[in-house]
Amino acid sequence: MNERKFTPEEIAKSLRACIEVGGGSASKCHLCALHGRFFECDCFDELNEQAADMIEAQAKRIGELEAELAKLREENRWVPVEERKPDPETRVWVMAERRTNKGTYNVATTGMYEDGSVWREDSSWYWEEDFLSACNAEYDEDRDDWKVPEGWYEYCVYNEDGKQGAIDDFVTHWKPMPKGPEVGHE
Repeated sequence: MNERKFTPEEIAKSLRACIEVGGGSASKCHLCALHGRFFECDCFDELNEQAADMIEAQAKRIGELEAELAKLREENRWVPVEERKPDPETRVWVMAERRTNKGTYNVATTGMYEDGSVWREDSSWYWEEDFLSACNAEYDEDRDDWKVPEGWYEYCVYNEDGKQGAIDDFVTHWKPMPKGPEVGHE
């Protein structure tokens, strides 16, 4: 048994040479990667074994890559809001339609969805009372707190006044934000 593992190119070249030998002409045996180690066609079994091992390994790797690609596509696709909404207060990309009398325009921004179950004091976001009052948010006197209304909100990070705002356009899709680089793993 030959200890050397051949490259895919060597295996393909050797198999092609063996096919021609099998066709009645031994003149191509010198092209085989195994030439010189075996007599004529004695190398064919080892060559087939290595080819089968290579095909199995590549098929396994292709399956792994296809699964990884499917996962990445799912994680990075635009999700229709009719299909599902993101978790509340999770920063996402938002695609909205701005509808005017001159037409419909797509607008992309960062935003977050509130499902109407989060109280102001439990929120990871700062909500001004004036804003919540203007949105007709529910106020609970016993809790002395406001419930953030269901809806889409702009996820303001670097705006000048630092205030949040409702996305008044029609949100059609969303997708997760990309993950940042791993720090300290260089």
